[in-house]
Amino acid sequence: MIGIYKILNRTTGKFYVGSSSRSIEGRWIEHLSDLRRNSHYNPRLQRAWNKYGEEDFDFIVLEEIKDKKQVVVREQYYLDYYTCYNKKIGYNICPVANSTLGYIHKEETKRKISKALKGREISEETRNKMSKAVKKRPPVSEETRRKMSEAHKGRVAWNLGVSTPEEVRKKISAANKGRPSHRKGKTLPEEVKKKLKEVAKRGEDSVRAKLTWDQVRQIRELYSKGNIGHRPLGKMFNVSRDTVRKIVRHETWKEEE
Repeated sequence: MIGIYKILNRTTGKFYVGSSSRSIEGRWIEHLSDLRRNSHYNPRLQRAWNKYGEEDFDFIVLEEIKDKKQVVVREQYYLDYYTCYNKKIGYNICPVANSTLGYIHKEETKRKISKALKGREISEETRNKMSKAVKKRPPVSEETRRKMSEAHKGRVAWNLGVSTPEEVRKKISAANKGRPSHRKGKTLPEEVKKKLKEVAKRGEDSVRAKLTWDQVRQIRELYSKGNIGHRPLGKMFNVSRDTVRKIVRHETWKEEE
């Protein structure tokens, strides 16, 4: 039997929603084995299991599915319906079905993955298969995007404030040496070239310009008289105080532009 299931904690009412495209019974045995060995990939579920005990959890089949292609679709339906990735409601970590979004590997697991991937080369055939698989994937709905965004809010980037060691920089540089550019032999479409030229324009010719040269000269003249500051000038010309500051210091809108 394939389909959707949930692992329910009877004491708290919290639960985990999962799916299996092979055998729900087999999937439960896998969960049970990992939880008993204290090695389950989901730390939320494992902590609850350790705290309340095995006898407190029920394995419940939510829906039996005939078509394997519908398994992930239906799992996403239950995730959206129950929002069990919310810590207050359930034990799921990922808001997207069949995804590892939000899951953090243990350091030991990271080392094992790194060791397994070292020196591994992906063949051109495999690359093509991966590319086709991604293209076939159905587009992510706006609702799912919103939930993914909510799941990331407040999360601090793992590399925030971390500088790359010199040894690592050298390794990256050595690995990239001699590697052909992905742009080699390719030319940009004319439409893209035109857009890039428009963006590169400076002064009042720029597509992002909010002012004209006459207005810029006016700002400089008014500021030079000493009767008005950056903020009032910004309000007068509908630009930010920082924009005015850069203009009067000639950091932007230089005359040679």
